Amino acid sequence: MISESIIQQVREATDIADLISGYVRLKRRGQNYTGLCPFHDEKTPSFNVNPSRQIFHCFGCGKGGDAIRFLMDHERMGFVEALEILAERAHIELPKEHRQNEDALDVVYRAQAVATEYFSRALSHEDMGKSTRAYLKKRGVKARSISEFQIGFAPNRTRGLVQYAARHGLSAHDLERAGLTYKSADGARNRFFDRLMFPIRNLSGKTIAFGGRDLTGKARAKYLNSPETPIYQKSRVLYGLFEGRAAMQSANEVLICEGYFDVIRLHEYGFKNTVAVSGTALSADQARLLARYVDSARIIFDADGAGIKAAIRSVPVLFDAGIDVWLVDLGAGDDPDSFLQTHGALALDQRFKAAVDYVQFTEARAGGSFDSLTPTERDRVLADIKETLTKVTDPVRRELLSQAVWSRFGISEQVFRDRMSEPSRQESRRPPRPEVKIPQVPDWRVELLQMLVLAPQMRARAKAAISPADFKDPLQERLVSYLLDTRYIKYDVATLVRNAESPEISELIGRLASSERTTNDVPLDDYLTKFRLNHLEEKSSHLVAQIQQAERTGDQDGADQLSLEHQSLRAEWLKIDKSRRRG
Repeated sequence: MISESIIQQVREATDIADLISGYVRLKRRGQNYTGLCPFHDEKTPSFNVNPSRQIFHCFGCGKGGDAIRFLMDHERMGFVEALEILAERAHIELPKEHRQNEDALDVVYRAQAVATEYFSRALSHEDMGKSTRAYLKKRGVKARSISEFQIGFAPNRTRGLVQYAARHGLSAHDLERAGLTYKSADGARNRFFDRLMFPIRNLSGKTIAFGGRDLTGKARAKYLNSPETPIYQKSRVLYGLFEGRAAMQSANEVLICEGYFDVIRLHEYGFKNTVAVSGTALSADQARLLARYVDSARIIFDADGAGIKAAIRSVPVLFDAGIDVWLVDLGAGDDPDSFLQTHGALALDQRFKAAVDYVQFTEARAGGSFDSLTPTERDRVLADIKETLTKVTDPVRRELLSQAVWSRFGISEQVFRDRMSEPSRQESRRPPRPEVKIPQVPDWRVELLQMLVLAPQMRARAKAAISPADFKDPLQERLVSYLLDTRYIKYDVATLVRNAESPEISELIGRLASSERTTNDVPLDDYLTKFRLNHLEEKSSHLVAQIQQAERTGDQDGADQLSLEHQSLRAEWLKIDKSRRRG
């Protein structure tokens, strides 16, 4: 069991704004930072990071918590794995027994780490990795790239990885869940063999999958990627993003290419702001991921038919993510890897400078300027543009692209719109996430809740004067019960969020804590006085009802006695209210 003091030490040593800025472009706003939420699609920033309270909260989707929770939710990892990453960042050594808390996701991560080590050892083995090292040398891959990208080799050993992992406490079932093995009649078998292995890493630098290149020339698939697992969804990952995101943020631009070797070669020549889609079409999730770091993208796909189609398919996806797009022509037969080895970095930089936007690219593909084309060629160009336009769902981006087309091609706006017709807008079928709102109750109650969330030192005094039953809203009642519980009464905001009984309570705490309110010289007594006055008002109303009932039944003595109680109650209320107003 990991002690709360160790967890607190790791959290206090973590700058949550610095951590999250590696995943989201943050802008300072007062004492907090804001940015586009990494957990849902949005165009206007609603994601808030509070460094002083060491929490994050999104007002759009409700996600929130501390640095540990951020890694758990963003990287789909378990508590132990997230704690390890933060402890390593802070140079804090965790107790050896911390692995006893390992959950299923932690085991999948550990399996990937063990596999990375196994493939790396196989590559460096004097005999086993000899031919693979020779292949890399022939391809011109430098030793520092092998180390930086953790390139390895999967030998042709049916159970080699299974046996190696067993020595690290991992079962065949663990490897299967990680996508590293599969079941056969003979038991667990390695998924990868006789392949050059490229670890695919998440933004924390942890291996989550592999891409393997066949080295025999006999395999049905030249490249084999890991299947999707609990920690790997291929549409949400880009090869090279971990290694290149700092350069991307610095340049405010990303270079998008197709393959593992392209990324590695571009890095070697100084173009580090590079990612690869690894043989799949660029997805909306991948584009939104890039939009956290950059405003502009240059697409460098192979100049064959498939490469050009892939480049064009990426355009509307990037447009919708708010990214400007430029297309780079390397010429027939070249990819970034071969181009750099043949022509060098300066020549590639010139190609980058000559990159064109989508409209110019479409025009150039047709063979010349639009007004020099035949009617048939013009029809083909407009048909291609229409196909792309209909896929751009953002109305502003679609309008800007339309304007660029008719102004460049010399077509009247009306003619162009008639030709294009109105593209159908695809409405998202994803059901909206139910939002937990702070209930609409008097402001002073919300203010008191904010105070109790933000100032643990005030909860003991409050506990002596109020109870959860004083809050009529069920969610608020549950929150007060949590805040005033002796076990949690001293917890700070981040610890409250992490230990909350339900997502609804966690989200409510996040919303309250993300307000701009401060707790300096907060008049707690004023709020407690309001509760006292409220109690007296409720008693007064109850007595009035009793008096009326006594008068209706002819019990005048009872009515008189209740009236005296009411007068006394009223006098107490006036005394307290007068004192409050004077103060």
